[in-house]
Amino acid sequence: MVPFQRKIIKEKVINSFYQNICYVNSVYSFLVYLYVNNSANNTLFLFHDDLSGFVKKCKLDNYIILESSCFSRVDSVLYQLKLVSFDFEKYIEGKNFYGHDHLLFSYIFDLKNAKILEDGLSNYRYSTPNRLTILRRLIMGKVLFTHGFGASIKCIYLSNIEDIPACIEKKVTVFDIKDLLSNVAKYFSEVIYTGEISSVKGVILFTQPLSEDGFISEEEKKIIYLNIIKKYDVEFIKPHPREKTNYSDISNIEVLDKNVPAEVIIYNNNNIKKLVTLFSSSLLNMKKINPELNVIIIGENLEDILKRNF
Repeated sequence: MVPFQRKIIKEKVINSFYQNICYVNSVYSFLVYLYVNNSANNTLFLFHDDLSGFVKKCKLDNYIILESSCFSRVDSVLYQLKLVSFDFEKYIEGKNFYGHDHLLFSYIFDLKNAKILEDGLSNYRYSTPNRLTILRRLIMGKVLFTHGFGASIKCIYLSNIEDIPACIEKKVTVFDIKDLLSNVAKYFSEVIYTGEISSVKGVILFTQPLSEDGFISEEEKKIIYLNIIKKYDVEFIKPHPREKTNYSDISNIEVLDKNVPAEVIIYNNNNIKKLVTLFSSSLLNMKKINPELNVIIIGENLEDILKRNF
């Protein structure tokens, strides 16, 4: 029986030979890959469509944008039973995998000997799923242990922004975050061309895709950030690349290009007084590089944040 093919490729550009696959869905992890590989060469990049705006502004020979709205919870079961296939599979067969094992379509990739890239604090604060969750993932055909904790994963690239869990310590390759950030400007000019960066100074608010990820409504998010803008006298807003919110609706302060990595804006900028965020691993990285940076992390517990604002 020939499996039914699910068509989830929204856009495809392939102009050169590649041996590596990079499947990530954050700008930071994209930068980590550029650093590890020392370029965007020899690589096919796969992103979800919520980063399509960013991807289209990059100088990439090869990329595929996957339509995340096509995601179905039963697909992984059907895929395991060989009743369904995916249209991008032929482009990833026999290639070296770099990226994330916790994304929507990670279960489709061959993760044996995969190299996992840092994706923020979740790489350090991962908790082993209980037996019921493991059983559910097993039945659904999902990745059992994510963030590099699976036995088949032999290499994880981390910057050591927090203590590395002992159970993965032996397979972690620690990269120098200072060296990565010193190369960000080079990657920005060689690979990303979003235009000139505004002259940023004073207080910057870094927002998160809270409504896009379904944690709260769009209106709730706007109220939270409007309160933060007033409390901290915010002068610039830097949206997350995956956000769709129009912050001009709630404030007349300047909104920075969401496709410019936070690290590019902050690194070697001595005119910034304060960085404000609900939670951001990028800002924690910058704080590690420059302890004198005034970084205000309002809180990692969304429930507490909501209680304070409603």
